[in-house]
Amino acid sequence: MEFNKRFPVLSTIAMMLWIVGLLIAIAGAFKVGSDFVAATEVRAEDGRGWTFTEVLDLLLGFGTLLYGLATMAGAEIIGVLFAIEKNTRGRAEA
Repeated sequence: MEFNKRFPVLSTIAMMLWIVGLLIAIAGAFKVGSDFVAATEVRAEDGRGWTFTEVLDLLLGFGTLLYGLATMAGAEIIGVLFAIEKNTRGRAEA
C-alpha cells in the first residue's frame, strides 16, 4: 500500500487497518487450526461425533478469519480510492 502525501492521516489509518486485519486473520487461522486438531484428536480417541461447543469454536474461528480479511479489504478499498484520485488528478493536469 502506497502512502498518499495529500491525505496522510487517512493513509496512516489505512495502513493500520491493514496490519490489524492481518493480525486478526492470522489469529483466526490459528484458532481454526488448533480447534480442528483438538476436536479431531478427541474424536479419534473417543469415537464420538462433534459436540456443539466444538462446532461453535470452529465457527468462531472462521468468523474471526473472515472479519480480519474484511478489515484488510476495507483498507484496500481506501488504497483503490487513492489510486482513482491520483489518476483523476493526473488526467486533469495533463
